[in-house]
Amino acid sequence: MEFTYHLAEQLYIDSISSRLTHLERFIRKALMEEIVQCGGPVNQAAVERLAARYEVDAHAIVSSLIDKSAAVKGSDGQIAFVYPVSAHPTPHSVRLQDGRTLHAMCAVDSLGTSFAFGQDVTVTSVCSQCQTPVIAVVRNGAMSELQPASAHVLHVDLNKIENWATTC
Repeated sequence: MEFTYHLAEQLYIDSISSRLTHLERFIRKALMEEIVQCGGPVNQAAVERLAARYEVDAHAIVSSLIDKSAAVKGSDGQIAFVYPVSAHPTPHSVRLQDGRTLHAMCAVDSLGTSFAFGQDVTVTSVCSQCQTPVIAVVRNGAMSELQPASAHVLHVDLNKIENWATTC
């Protein structure tokens, strides 16, 4: 299958991972895994267990991830989002190659889960404008299937928005 890509302008956006230290990347990955495993927000007790396991200060590491827009706490104080994973249902459902499922923050993030988890993914979503179902498959780091074939992904330049992290 061949895809045509149209770029209105070249975007240069720093990846979330590039903003993080090695330890922060590791903790971010562990928090994403926790959301997938528990199927919901990460509570303080889980954060404390994780921090103790890696001998880091729970408050400091979570604050740093939030400051770097890698994680978001909900109004209840639990970690609700660890990019690209949402602890709350969204229209963007992802099935990982290993069979686990998760919700992604947005359509672009759903495609990025392949890279975040290092495996092939199948995304089931809907068009935000017309509600048409959309299925996208990422295999070996490339789009291998897209239904409908006419689907498009739009992306905004997040460098132009100071606080683009979601709130809940």
